[in-house]
Amino acid sequence: RSENPHTAAGAIKSGRLPESVLEGCAGSDEVWARKSVAKVSKNPAILRKLAADSNADVRREAAQNQHTDIDVVEKMALETDCLAAKTAAAGRSTSPEILSRLFGDLENHYDAGLADALKQNEQTPAHFRVAAALKRPDGD
Repeated sequence: RSENPHTAAGAIKSGRLPESVLEGCAGSDEVWARKSVAKVSKNPAILRKLAADSNADVRREAAQNQHTDIDVVEKMALETDCLAAKTAAAGRSTSPEILSRLFGDLENHYDAGLADALKQNEQTPAHFRVAAALKRPDGD
């Protein structure tokens, strides 16, 4: 165990630590440790826990991790103002209702990443994909 956060974070991010060690780090009091685990974990249970973390940076990393269950990401996207969760859900969701709500978010607050995710997701209804492609930051 290293007392140096950069060394420890590097070890976590290497992906070579046993799952039991990552699980322990996911429960750490240190934000950097939880954030690092959220970035690299492949364990849906750990990621579900980190998606509900008290720290916004940890939640953001969990939302962006492709191994976080889509239902968790969709819930985060609908219940929070976490743009990373909205963008991740827009890129991965297969639910027309959720994709429609995310398009509504895009109309209210333009974000290029969210627009790109909606237009690239083949599950997004065609009219929303076209509208997302045409949407501009100035609201047009």
